[in-house]
Amino acid sequence: TDNVNKDFFVVSEEDKNEVANKILKSVANLLDKPKYNYDIDDIQVICPQRTSEIGTEELNKRIQQLVNPPSDNKKQMARGQTVFRVGDKVIHTENNYEIEHHRKNGKEYVPILSDNGTDCDKGIFNGEIGKVVDIIKVKDEDNEGLVDMLVVKYDKVYILYSKGELD
Repeated sequence: TDNVNKDFFVVSEEDKNEVANKILKSVANLLDKPKYNYDIDDIQVICPQRTSEIGTEELNKRIQQLVNPPSDNKKQMARGQTVFRVGDKVIHTENNYEIEHHRKNGKEYVPILSDNGTDCDKGIFNGEIGKVVDIIKVKDEDNEGLVDMLVVKYDKVYILYSKGELD
């Protein structure tokens, strides 16, 4: 481990399972409040791949289990094999110039109108990091029923994602 630089750690290991275990142990150690003063928003695990024991998909599941396990008190929403839970840290992975910005107004999320008062501010971009803050039901576009929407807060705006937008 390189402890000279306090902004990151380098841990050498050949075995993939041990790499994953050491990453989880490192995250748990950094979250140990008496020893360090970090929370999950201060920690970023970077992986060069999506699949395998040390890819983003598997590590995200294991880190989620460590820092934000399921609870009867937490709403969650599944998309395929991925479960999004209130309190999860997320990263947007593809530019979307059309998705609307929202603000919180009481218990509702309302679109943020641009300066001309008619168009909605839009756009979320690859690499933006946010936190899942709610899962709400809204009328679907055809007004035929209610659909679940995942609400993610990025800096000062909220983005509402339908299940189909969670890829």
